[in-house]
Amino acid sequence: MSQVHARTLRLIGEEGMQRLAAARIAVFGLGGVGGAAAWALSRCGVGMLRLIDCDAVAESNLNRQMVAEFETIGMRKTLAAERMIRRYNRTIDLDLRDVRAGEENAAALCEGMDVVIDAVDDLSAKEALAVHCVGQGIALLSSMGTGNKLGTAFSMQDLARTQGDPLARAMRRRLRRRGIEHLPVCISAELPRGVPPDEAGGHTPASIAFVPPSAGLTLAAEAVRILLEREADSHAGERNHHRD
Repeated sequence: MSQVHARTLRLIGEEGMQRLAAARIAVFGLGGVGGAAAWALSRCGVGMLRLIDCDAVAESNLNRQMVAEFETIGMRKTLAAERMIRRYNRTIDLDLRDVRAGEENAAALCEGMDVVIDAVDDLSAKEALAVHCVGQGIALLSSMGTGNKLGTAFSMQDLARTQGDPLARAMRRRLRRRGIEHLPVCISAELPRGVPPDEAGGHTPASIAFVPPSAGLTLAAEAVRILLEREADSHAGERNHHRD
């Protein structure tokens, strides 16, 4: 018998492994956050990943993104992610979508998914994913800001209760206008640091190797927890039904 998932099996049991094998998860954005989430989920035994990104790997990605290597510079991030995953998982079903997410395609990109992970930094795309997933009852986990930070203490919180994160603040304003108050988000309590302008005089967020992946791993862990608890809740309901 294959030993690939032997240690995972001991942790979550045969039923848990079967639940993950049947799961379909979409990861929007394959940068520092999303690439790490995809890496972790593809090692857990998740059966299908839909990987969505519209960008190519750049040299500036090498300091923090798992899909970034010298050999993948210039490659589409979806293809770089596939290359990464196939090095250790030859059986997972990968659905690559080299597109920009938005209001016009959110429904199609989320179709058939058990969990959606939002690791994009485009506010309009984040809003579109939230509106669609909340409206359709799809479990959505959304990453807030990871730039200009040095700490790794990320956790899942309700968007309505977050403080100090500029991206979360902007999301709250947008979603309230759409009638959405609550959303599970991955966030750090650390306030962004003041950093000098980038080489072009702009305000591209600064980042370091261990921060975005910490958020991505937190999102992957929450996705797995949702899938395993959904199974446990289902079995509890069946037992209660038999007792009645």
